[in-house]
Amino acid sequence: MRSRGAGAGPLRRTLSGKGVTTRAASSAAFLLSRTVLALPPPIVILGFGMGLFGVPINSVTIVTVNTCIGIGIDYAIHFTAGYLYVRGEHPDRVSALLETARRKGSVIVFNTLVVGIGFAVLMFSSFPPIRHFGIFVFASMVASCAFALVFLPALYSRFGVGGRGVDL
Repeated sequence: MRSRGAGAGPLRRTLSGKGVTTRAASSAAFLLSRTVLALPPPIVILGFGMGLFGVPINSVTIVTVNTCIGIGIDYAIHFTAGYLYVRGEHPDRVSALLETARRKGSVIVFNTLVVGIGFAVLMFSSFPPIRHFGIFVFASMVASCAFALVFLPALYSRFGVGGRGVDL
């Protein structure tokens, strides 16, 4: 009979018995489904911006789209997770949203400034695709930050996180 090693059996029973993987996956799916509203700012910035400035679609602009959507989703997930955490401590949505904005707003703005300035430096590149990448990622970050801190709370105060006025 083969030995599994010290603790392999209890660890496997703990992970599978408690459904840790299933809970983590369902939590991630829940947050993503609630933050799909974060997609419009980067898509609008990129769609109108690229069309307005005549930026061609190439390998760099494709990476730009993925980067902008990823950043936009991050801000919305950060705010939504904070709201769901705070919601249990407050009797109504508005006070929970205000507390979430107080706790998470400065973090999101600071992240936008620090990382955004890092991408904004690319605007000084002499290579146009890299310059476009810096411009569009920075603009998308600012738009996503504004959306996460202004429009997302307005939507949550009106409709709740679960839709139809329900906070899950």
